Amino acid sequence: MMIRLKLAGFVLVGIALLLNGAGNIAVAAEKSLSQNKPASTYVVMATITVKPQHFAQFVQETLPLIEKSRAEAGLKIYQLHQSHQNPLQFMWYEHFDDKAAFDFHVQSSHVSAWAKIVGELASVQLVATPFHFVESGVDIVAPQN
Repeated sequence: MMIRLKLAGFVLVGIALLLNGAGNIAVAAEKSLSQNKPASTYVVMATITVKPQHFAQFVQETLPLIEKSRAEAGLKIYQLHQSHQNPLQFMWYEHFDDKAAFDFHVQSSHVSAWAKIVGELASVQLVATPFHFVESGVDIVAPQN
């Protein structure tokens, strides 16, 4: 799938060159590449492991959270994933417009209420780690000593 998408991008650039002339190579290539780069870069991945005896309650509490969270302004992607190896382990992939949208999400009434309940259901508490999008060496941040 990824190869097809990249090839499609090159085909689009080639068509743009034919239609617009060789003078617009940089513009056509830039448009093709920019379609793959997200508009912002605030991404959070969070994991939690649920106690076996609380699995059903966790699911019951979490499914409405997903629906309410996806309705928030500033939230682009909100996905819950379940581990193949350990069905008690879950991971969220969350993509926000910016840190302010993430802060709004965390402070929302539905997330606060969910966190109070789910904290008791977990054997390994929720751990959330923010990330930023990396497209080139310029985007990579060196560790601070």
